[in-house]
Amino acid sequence: MTRAGAGVGGSPGRAASGSAKALVAFGVAVACLALGTACTKETPEGLIRAAERHIAERDYRTAQIELRNAIRLAPASGAGYRFLGTALLGGGRPDGRRGRLAQGTFTGRTP
Repeated sequence: MTRAGAGVGGSPGRAASGSAKALVAFGVAVACLALGTACTKETPEGLIRAAERHIAERDYRTAQIELRNAIRLAPASGAGYRFLGTALLGGGRPDGRRGRLAQGTFTGRTP
């Protein structure tokens, strides 16, 4: 005896489950591809530009993160250190600013 709408191969839930799994797998693949592409295009200049926008919006914490990433990619970036000092000062951490400026000067990276 078969139920209405069950079809030959079993219950309708199985067919829907298989297509749902395929849809989820496709979504995961697209997300991984998008994240991988975004990570590979990260440049110090792009991070510094993003940080400048965050500073203009007074989002100093996000700017600091962007600038630390830029300095990680380009340790000789004077602009990175200069903007990081600005973000630290704007975020209420003037001592951190002095340390970053000193680090940039000490290592030959003029901020």
